[in-house]
Amino acid sequence: MLRLSKGIDPLPQPKDGFDVHSALVDLVRYVADTTTVGPTFRHALEEVDAGLQQYGNSLLGNHGGLELIPVHQEADEEMQDVDDNPQATRFEELTSQIPTRTAFEVSLLSHSDSYIFKSLSDAFLSACQSPKNLHSFSELPVLRKSLAMTEPLYVSFFVRIWCGDYSISARAAAITTLSNYFKGERLVADVQVLLPYIIHALGDASPMIRRAATELLVILADAYRAMVDNTDGGPVALPVLGKGQIYGRESDEQDKLWLNQEITVKLIREWLVPHVEEFRLGPDQIGRCLIDHIEAGTEGTVLGKRTSKFKTSFRSTVLSWLCSHVVNTPLYSARDRLLPLLTSIAKVGHTSTVSLLAPLLKATLAQGSITTKEKCEKEHIDTLQYVDHVMEIARPNDRETVKLLEDYMIDPTATIHGTLYLAIFRRLRTLWPQLPAQHQVSLARAMLDLALLDPDSKDTKVQQQEAADALRDAKMSCETLNVLLQDRPSLVKNASERAPKRRRTTAIVHTRGDEIRRTSIILEAIESSVSKGHLPLLSGLFEVVTDLQSYKESTGTELHYLELMAMGSILTILESSPNAQIQKADVRADVLVDCIRSSSNVQVQQTALLLVSVLAGITPELILHNVMPIFTFMGSSIMQRTDDYSTHVVQKTMDSVIPRVMESLRERNKDPLAGVSELLLSFVAAFEHVPSQRRLALFRSLMDLVGPGEYLFALVILLQNKLPDNKRIVQFSADLLDCYQVNVLFETVERFAATVLDSTQTKPTFSSHLVSSPHQNSKDGGTSMMAYLAALLGDKRLLSKCKGAFTSEKSHVAGLRSTLARIMDQLLSLSRQSRNMPRNQFGKKDITAVMNATHTVVGNYCLGADSEEMQTTSLLSLSTIVEVSRDEFLPLIPQTLPKALSLFNSAIEADQCSNRLHRAAYSFFSAVLLYIPWTVTGHDLEFLLRVSHGSANTSMNDEWSTERGEALDLVAKQVESKDCCGALERTWSNAMEEGPE
Repeated sequence: MLRLSKGIDPLPQPKDGFDVHSALVDLVRYVADTTTVGPTFRHALEEVDAGLQQYGNSLLGNHGGLELIPVHQEADEEMQDVDDNPQATRFEELTSQIPTRTAFEVSLLSHSDSYIFKSLSDAFLSACQSPKNLHSFSELPVLRKSLAMTEPLYVSFFVRIWCGDYSISARAAAITTLSNYFKGERLVADVQVLLPYIIHALGDASPMIRRAATELLVILADAYRAMVDNTDGGPVALPVLGKGQIYGRESDEQDKLWLNQEITVKLIREWLVPHVEEFRLGPDQIGRCLIDHIEAGTEGTVLGKRTSKFKTSFRSTVLSWLCSHVVNTPLYSARDRLLPLLTSIAKVGHTSTVSLLAPLLKATLAQGSITTKEKCEKEHIDTLQYVDHVMEIARPNDRETVKLLEDYMIDPTATIHGTLYLAIFRRLRTLWPQLPAQHQVSLARAMLDLALLDPDSKDTKVQQQEAADALRDAKMSCETLNVLLQDRPSLVKNASERAPKRRRTTAIVHTRGDEIRRTSIILEAIESSVSKGHLPLLSGLFEVVTDLQSYKESTGTELHYLELMAMGSILTILESSPNAQIQKADVRADVLVDCIRSSSNVQVQQTALLLVSVLAGITPELILHNVMPIFTFMGSSIMQRTDDYSTHVVQKTMDSVIPRVMESLRERNKDPLAGVSELLLSFVAAFEHVPSQRRLALFRSLMDLVGPGEYLFALVILLQNKLPDNKRIVQFSADLLDCYQVNVLFETVERFAATVLDSTQTKPTFSSHLVSSPHQNSKDGGTSMMAYLAALLGDKRLLSKCKGAFTSEKSHVAGLRSTLARIMDQLLSLSRQSRNMPRNQFGKKDITAVMNATHTVVGNYCLGADSEEMQTTSLLSLSTIVEVSRDEFLPLIPQTLPKALSLFNSAIEADQCSNRLHRAAYSFFSAVLLYIPWTVTGHDLEFLLRVSHGSANTSMNDEWSTERGEALDLVAKQVESKDCCGALERTWSNAMEEGPE
């Protein structure tokens, strides 16, 4: 634009009256004055400083870094001869069209349109670049300069120019013209009417305007001082210029428009003039000065300087005066600049700024957006900025102004659409956090009604959207939210209504839609506002969830979005109040279970589960009665999902709920196996559907929560019993067992064997919780379970872990051996109960398995162990193996029989043989003599007889005689007579020595 105007002569005017040069300059000036890009644009002007002279004074005025020759300075030598100057000719043409007098106008700041201002302003703008023309203009008869001290016409014209959207040079010239006038005239009137507009000029972005305004301010201060000095007997009260005339109408607050002359002088000399240098530095200085003075009280600091003492009455009077001018002035530009200054001051003493400015707010709302926009555009000010400044008059603690916004917001006849309407909502959003609770309730209800209006027009649609957005954005108090919840009508009533006519059906559907939307908006508002301390909302929110569930049952329609918002808000409240005391009546756990079980939406299920997990930590007693259906549902749905969030939900639910379930089961039952098995069964049912990569982690977490030492066996049995055809069960169970220490493994095997043993009883005690139809086909079931256990224990990792535990020197080895002995004892009991079963079910065909088992029993960790309990169990195991395998045991006799005899003999000689060990030893000897007697010959037979002699010679002879007698009877019956007699002969002498005397 600068380059474009270089070749344009600023002086010649086109015939059509359009000045291209001036238009471009005004456009540049307008951009430079904007608040958004203005600073950047002015910085660019500084960089091209050297070339700005050719664009004329109007553009130079925009640039704070350049000095401009004052308009009032004589510069005839730089001007062309007027007679030869086309600009002068243009000025003469314009002035010739101006009448010499006005019919009735005494002020150009009247609210009524002026018929001469346009022609006057055109002439003034043409005269600005020529001091001679400017002087001629000020002497125009129509301005009545001679009456400038008695009527406001003359001064009001220049005020309107410098407050208007004109070039900087023109506005500066207007101020300077008045400065020259007051410099040459004795003050015969109180010209306080100029002060609000001088303050406006001091807030201008242009340094040139601020400098001119400070010069005028100093001149007025000197004029008031001279007036006082030239008056004998003290100051004389001067008539107030413009009183009753300046704004062309009588104001309701007429008395507040005018100051006492003493206050005017004090305001100028003590508040404004001492800071003229600061005012020239920046446009924000005047605002800081006035705010500091008005709020400073009796003393303080203003712009870094200590202030004098000003009474509250003085400060409140100044505040009232300035507010009154802002309310009554027709200049929107003056209001736009002064309003932010005034609204930042709450009150002085008992004088409230809100009450002073409220008439302006009311008037602006009454005239509507269209008129407001037209007036703002006429003065070239930002409409949005202006209406926002007006709306800032409303304060949260002032019910009158807030009610004013509310009334206009909901009044269907009010002409406040578009700009003003949006500004109302912007202001209410800002005010909301500070509004008292009762005001919040009233506004919230009003906004809710607006949000539900029928969208029958564009404006109504705007109302709906703005009201709904305001409710969502506002941080409402708990009291307000609770009122909205209580006002909400039930969805179930309308859902259950039946309409006999189509018209009635349409009405019901419409009403139902409104109520659903009302519920939606309320829940959105709650969702954006809930936090710690909103516990009173729990009851109402659970009622909403209950209502939505009932609505789904009645109509078959799920309102997932509403369910998510309601439960999400409950979750937020509970998570932010972990230690809160919750009323049981406020919580509906059964409704949450219904949501989990019946909802088809995964997010609803997940949120309900998270809510259950939080409630389990706060009020577990409300959840425990409904927990099993929850886990059953999890097993059939959410556990099967592969996403990370579902995994998180499942894990959090388990971590929160299962420990409480276990505590409850232990408190109510001595043996909580029944409840635990039901819990485990819900996970087992989901086994095949759980993603394989998450399966082991899920079940290990489950076991860690219920206790692996106590209940890992139950999970292993349930997996085998419920999924017998799943080939992955054995490997998975082995992987799970491998996650724990050896002691847990042994405890699991021991409890597993005890369960199998109990399941074979006619009246089982606890296995019925784990094994379906325990007594039916119990032998077959026991066989399959033992085969399952054998397959588990055959896992190389588990065998290696067990071997490593027994070879260590840790103190827990003795405990492991004791557990192992009990396990073998249980296995023996199982074998005895299974004697009538087909032998091939116990490994008759699998010679290798029998050999491996026997080697283990005869080894150092079983029969060779130091523990008598282990030795006893090993002997009983060997007797069972002989009984079952019979002839297949022949290869093992040379290894087992001598070792058993030697062990038994050592215990007899050391007098350390217990009753159980004695019976176990003769049980093994009897089994060998009964099923494979031909293997007992020679040395082994003699050894058996000698050991029996020692047994008979102990103090326990009477108790042991039965087992010993049965074994020796078998020797006589089963062993060849030749071998038997030979052995008797060779041991006779020993029998005589050991026998009774």
